[in-house]
Amino acid sequence: MLDAATGAPIKGVCVYSGPPAGCPIQGTVRTDANGFFAIDFPSGTFLWTFEHPAYRGLLSQPIPPGGTPTFRLTHN
Repeated sequence: MLDAATGAPIKGVCVYSGPPAGCPIQGTVRTDANGFFAIDFPSGTFLWTFEHPAYRGLLSQPIPPGGTPTFRLTHN
């Protein structure tokens, strides 16, 4: 997860499956200091939501199995 303007990694982006519903407080994957995250999920393409308080969310982004896309968030 990168800042769209600077290309810098974004730490603490909440990553969860499904439509936007607000980031759950516990049990949710968040990006590390390098902007990376890993999720152990069953095979298939799922829709993911990425949220961070300082950025506009990315809602319902598909990530195919084995995919390693780079997402860029824009500041609020």
